Amino acid sequence: GGRGRPKIAGLYRPLTHEELHQMKETENLFNSNLMKLQIAELLSEVRPRQKASLRQQLEQLLHSLRSTLKALPGTEQTDLCSALSLLPAKVRYPLPLDPSNVKGKFQFRPPETVKVVGSYLLGTVAKPDLNIDLVLQIPQECLQAKDHLNYRYFHKRAVYLSLVASHLRRRKRKLGLLSVKFSLASGNPLLPILVVSPEGKGLSEYTVRLHTTISESYFKMHKLGPDRNNVRRNILPDQTDQTDQTDKTDQTDSSDQPGKPSDAPEAAEEPLPPTPHYNSALLRETGAMERHLSEVFSAVQECPAMSDAIVLCKAWLRQRALDQGYGGFTGFHCAMLMVLLLQQKKLNRLMSSYQILRILFQYLATTDWTKEGVSMTKADPSLPSLASFHSSFDVVFLDSSGYLNLCS
Repeated sequence: GGRGRPKIAGLYRPLTHEELHQMKETENLFNSNLMKLQIAELLSEVRPRQKASLRQQLEQLLHSLRSTLKALPGTEQTDLCSALSLLPAKVRYPLPLDPSNVKGKFQFRPPETVKVVGSYLLGTVAKPDLNIDLVLQIPQECLQAKDHLNYRYFHKRAVYLSLVASHLRRRKRKLGLLSVKFSLASGNPLLPILVVSPEGKGLSEYTVRLHTTISESYFKMHKLGPDRNNVRRNILPDQTDQTDQTDKTDQTDSSDQPGKPSDAPEAAEEPLPPTPHYNSALLRETGAMERHLSEVFSAVQECPAMSDAIVLCKAWLRQRALDQGYGGFTGFHCAMLMVLLLQQKKLNRLMSSYQILRILFQYLATTDWTKEGVSMTKADPSLPSLASFHSSFDVVFLDSSGYLNLCS
């Protein structure tokens, strides 16, 4: 006789509860089963496949870097203008500005804290840029009260990172590093960062970026508003004969009138123009990265699909090169916008990544941040108005501090 027919008893069995749930979810959250499959496929291509062994190697690398940075030797206090003498010849000063006429003192101390921040911690790293962000908190002993004036903080920051770079270069082989070099954070020439490339199979696909930060309360926020001046005319190359005036202007605080220097004497001959982009660069250094990480992390905890939505946004932006160069709209901006939409109850914890992405694009299409900016903080008369930001920036998206324009 012929072979018996295959048993097909399970072919027509009723759907399980889990299968019914997946079908309902696909219908409600993804519009179609094809869309759900396409999104899952895209996420699998964009997200790095990370084995447990590679994850352990990355953790060991970060631990070694943290231990090394925390143990760096300090230096004696010296004039900031002569701090370049502390740098070895192979380390190039990363700022385009000449520090020879800069007032103030400098001393190196190891970072107060070294923390992992950004997309690696959130699980939103996306190809092709597999970056891990470390933020080094510069100790207060390295700073002075008037460092927000005349590029002083940026010079101190540049010398600080240069010394860190020189120490890491000497320890490259011990730490397993291919290279230590400078790059720019979002293309901003005032904010160079250190980019460390590890060696080894799998590890070489990643780069570790070293940023800096200072205590959030070190500089007074109201001095860094969009209508305040923190760069005096006497630091320009054609007026170097007036450098002594800087120290004189540091003695008293000015009124809070727009266009006035934040620390100029009352008898100023003429008001100086505001320095909003300079002020924004300073604000990015006052604990902003940690604050933003906390806000995005809390939002992802409340709305889990936001993690996938951020990765999808990164892929969409990269395909169109919208996230490249100075002033690019990055995955970070998308993440912060999702936090805002969650605050406004436009998103909820039951939404899929597809729904979040669709709402985000609809929001971007129906708002014009060049005319009516958005803010993540509640209305407060003590904070600068949106109008004051619009007078200084083309696009306005304020973070929860009410002072930092994320699109500056």
